[in-house]
Amino acid sequence: MNNEGVKSGDFVIPGDVLGVGEEFMPGIGAYEEDGIIYSSVAGIVDLDMQKRKASVEARTDLPPVPREGDAVICEVVDLRSQMAMVELLAKSGQLDRALSIPTKGRVYISQSSKRYVTNLQNEFRIGDIIRARVRDTRKYPVELSTVDADLGVILGLCTKCRHVLKKKGSKLTCPNCGSVETRKMASDYGEGSI
Repeated sequence: MNNEGVKSGDFVIPGDVLGVGEEFMPGIGAYEEDGIIYSSVAGIVDLDMQKRKASVEARTDLPPVPREGDAVICEVVDLRSQMAMVELLAKSGQLDRALSIPTKGRVYISQSSKRYVTNLQNEFRIGDIIRARVRDTRKYPVELSTVDADLGVILGLCTKCRHVLKKKGSKLTCPNCGSVETRKMASDYGEGSI
């Protein structure tokens, strides 16, 4: 175990000492135990003296971790009056990699759209695939937002027959049964970019 003079740029392995809790807070890739900050991954040390945070940038092939500001792809699994519960599937642009835990998220009604929303079922439906932005990872489930134009439903399913809905103007129509529905659509709905 390495515990002498670790500095930014050094390579460490899990269990290496990065510093003490009186000097640093543990950041990503680090944890504190009994007042000592340890590396939890193999990687490069980053000792941020301004924020007083000790972190380690992983150099191993770990599952992606959703961080605040990241765009994530989710499936709506439950709708309540004030929030949509989702299962986080992947980080946008990294669809081939499963996320590390936690995988549950929520979009509050106030974070679903820029406009005032009175009924969340007009924004999302169970089974819809959405792109959302991570707002807060310190809470569980992770808090998400779909306010921006590029966020929202990227693939919607008809509530009557479960076929994929096609965009027609500002509405979605079902090519199978003709149902017309509304959603908080991402600006690129149905264009295949995830």
